[in-house]
Amino acid sequence: KKGQKAALTDDRITQLEGIGFEWRIRVKLPVPGDDVFGGHQGAVGLGGGVEADAVTNATDVHVENNSSVACAFVFAAPAPRDEQNETIHDYKWNCRYQELVRYRQQFGTTRVVYSVKDQDQYFQELSTLSKWVDTQRALFQKR
Repeated sequence: KKGQKAALTDDRITQLEGIGFEWRIRVKLPVPGDDVFGGHQGAVGLGGGVEADAVTNATDVHVENNSSVACAFVFAAPAPRDEQNETIHDYKWNCRYQELVRYRQQFGTTRVVYSVKDQDQYFQELSTLSKWVDTQRALFQKR
């Protein structure tokens, strides 16, 4: 459907599940935002940990790994768009998916966390990726 926003299809769900995507988050994890981490904000802009809706075993988010070098790897330049076979919405989804794959490789989780306090050069990218992840969860809940 050229020009229409890409939906969360079964194929996309399979892709996300293939990298260990956490659809529901019930466990409160230490993230930047907890007092333990100096009062930063965390994923989805929440302080004090993340609570939403799946049980997970990803309990070791390492804040110190959120370095510029690690983020440079996550946000590497995307592959060029195949304009003949890929809508702009599919392209954007695929780019975010690849960022999430690299994020998981670097940090061992699909929970994208970022520091509002520090706001380094990758703050905007991490914030955008975090919102994209939240959107995928919301779309999944609507199915």
